[in-house]
Amino acid sequence: MAGKYSGGVMDGLPKAMPSDPSFQEKVDVKKREIGGPYTPGSLAILYREARKKKDQLDDQVHEVNITVAAVEQLLWDAYEASGISSIKLDDGASVSVQTEPAASVKDHDALRAWAVANGYERSLTMPWQTVNAVAKERLLAGEPSPDGVELAVRTKTVLRKG
Repeated sequence: MAGKYSGGVMDGLPKAMPSDPSFQEKVDVKKREIGGPYTPGSLAILYREARKKKDQLDDQVHEVNITVAAVEQLLWDAYEASGISSIKLDDGASVSVQTEPAASVKDHDALRAWAVANGYERSLTMPWQTVNAVAKERLLAGEPSPDGVELAVRTKTVLRKG
């Protein structure tokens, strides 16, 4: 194949496989369903059609995600106005609203200095999940957020199936 890595620079490297074996099993089943033999050109056409379908579904998912976000925001306001945090539905499912603190880094240099001073020096770049966890722990302990980090309340909606 042509490209910047052609010319043998990757000779001897193993082929990377999906990290989820069950996914690869499903791919193998689908390959058998597709059958063959196919030419590179006919496979390119099949690929184009599959990608077209995926792109259409992605567009639909995007629209559904916008609807979910709109309903969630309306739900948060309605629950707050009603003074409730959960509703059990007729099928046994429940829809609840929870709030939790969420960290955002406003001053990376201040956060780095704080991290070094507080035993996190091995993390040259601290993942957001770690910053968030540390900020939450400090909040619960009555301590201020790490320097350079601000906490805000994040609301999330939880659907538990009945």
